Amino acid sequence: MVVAARPHAAPEVSSILNAASSEVGAISAGELVRISGANLACPGGPSVLIDGEAAAVLSTGRSEIGAVVPDSVAQKSRVDIRAGCGKVLSRPFSVPVS
Repeated sequence: MVVAARPHAAPEVSSILNAASSEVGAISAGELVRISGANLACPGGPSVLIDGEAAAVLSTGRSEIGAVVPDSVAQKSRVDIRAGCGKVLSRPFSVPVS
């Protein structure tokens, strides 16, 4: 019997917090952030894109990802964050940059 792999449900991002203070607000280059949502755990580990650039993922869970904001956000006023599992990406979650 062959068992087909179930497709992974699309990740959903519901909030972005500063990992140290747990405060919601603008993000900064080099900041450690906690991304909360649903369907964030996946085989091989999730990915995080911030305005299309891969962010370093430090920790993962079913409903949370810890990541480092890339330096490329420094000159921007707002960025879109997407969580991914393979080729399946969340909808963009827009946050301000300080």
